[in-house]
Parts: sequence; structure tokens; C-alpha cells
Amino acid sequence: MAFYKFSVTDFRALLFRYLNRSGRTNPEIYRAAQIDRKLFSAICTKPHYQPSRGTVIRLALALQLTLPEAMEFMERAGYALSSARPGDLVVTYYISRGVYDLMTIEAALYEIGEHL
Repeated sequence: MAFYKFSVTDFRALLFRYLNRSGRTNPEIYRAAQIDRKLFSAICTKPHYQPSRGTVIRLALALQLTLPEAMEFMERAGYALSSARPGDLVVTYYISRGVYDLMTIEAALYEIGEHL
């Protein structure tokens, strides 16, 4: 079994790679993720800032990551999408089908009493 040591630096490097690849501006990304500018700035500039699990999922959706990319992104942030969590199953379902609309996903989560 491989052991992965969490590193905020690795997460930030991956975030920057996906931001550059997206071709979208930072404001477009943080607005799509429905997070404010100050939070986004803290994630990008503070070396030891640990974003919440929900924020990492929101960023993965805003960046329109594939399921394998989203899973790696979560792992690098110190989290995982689990088949044991109903909310994670919903997120996984939509990402695997290329649906990144936060309102759609949050509505589905609301239906089962979950949230990001």
C-alpha cells in the first residue's frame, strides 16, 4: 500500500497547473466556484493555507476537472471522494458525466440532505 504525505505545496502547484490550463481568469474561476476573492487569494498565496473540503470540491467543479483529475486534486489537498458518503457519490456522478454546474449539483445534494 502506497503512503501519500499531504502537502499544501503539491496542492497549490496542481491548482496553478489547472488554472493555467483552463484559459480562464482567476475571477472567472472563483466566481464559478462561488467562493470570494479573499478566500481564493489565501489559497493561492498563503503557503500553509488549508482550504476546506467543500472549497476544494467547488474548485474542482469550477476548473471542470475529469474524475481522475478531481480525485488527485482532492488527494493533494488531503481529502478524498468516498463511495461511502452519499454526497460524494452525487459529486462523482456529475463529474463523471461532465456536468459541472454548481447549482445542479447543490440541488441534487439538497434532495438527499447533503451539501458541499
